[in-house]
Amino acid sequence: MFINQPTEEPARLPHLLLVDDQVHLLLILHRQLEQEGFTISIATSGVDALDLVRSGPVPDLAILDITLPDIDGRELAEQLQSIAGIPIIFLSASTDVDIKVDVLNRLAEDYIVKPFAYPELLARLRRVLARLVRAKPGNARGVTIDQRLCINFEQQLVMIEDDMVKLTPSENRLLRTLFEHRGHVVSYEELLSLVRGIDGNGDSQVELEDRNSLHIHVRRLRSKIEDNAKRPRYVLTVRGRGYTMPEET
Repeated sequence: MFINQPTEEPARLPHLLLVDDQVHLLLILHRQLEQEGFTISIATSGVDALDLVRSGPVPDLAILDITLPDIDGRELAEQLQSIAGIPIIFLSASTDVDIKVDVLNRLAEDYIVKPFAYPELLARLRRVLARLVRAKPGNARGVTIDQRLCINFEQQLVMIEDDMVKLTPSENRLLRTLFEHRGHVVSYEELLSLVRGIDGNGDSQVELEDRNSLHIHVRRLRSKIEDNAKRPRYVLTVRGRGYTMPEET
């Protein structure tokens, strides 16, 4: 019997705004961060950055240089936070301790000094995003399940401790449905309709293939979020009925 394997769908990591007047650096970072799965917007001036934010969509985080050709980076950060509450990471050649202390106290989630190593920037970025998700449970940024797991349905990702893991849209829909029905069993049919758009009226052969497809999605989801996929605590099987997420893990 041939079973249709679910096709992996692209997931979206947070949308980042990069602002720097060094075009070469912007292009390099754009390529590197886009390869990680982030959505990237770039601007070479403060005015361009403000225009991008006002015209939307609003980025989830901005990485700014302090020295820009038109607006001081600190003033730009204040305006971005005033307009849309955008978290800021500064990326600057300035090593002035007073400047660093000022922006970290008032404006910034982190401060990275140029020149920098890309793996360090990526690690700091991931830690900031993880902290932001955990700091605001219950809103669009994320929901905290327990000390280990936090889910950001809007961004289609989960935070496992400090590690960021992408979900496919189907995995995200599955997890969201189970979360919204915590403590209750969600039937195979309802979950199938989310993953494959199945109406439940097909013949037995189609239903068998789709049921196996659903199991594959669940297995992949468990491999991403469970500490031990063979002994899950977040996505539990209720034989003959469906799946459930317990109210307490």
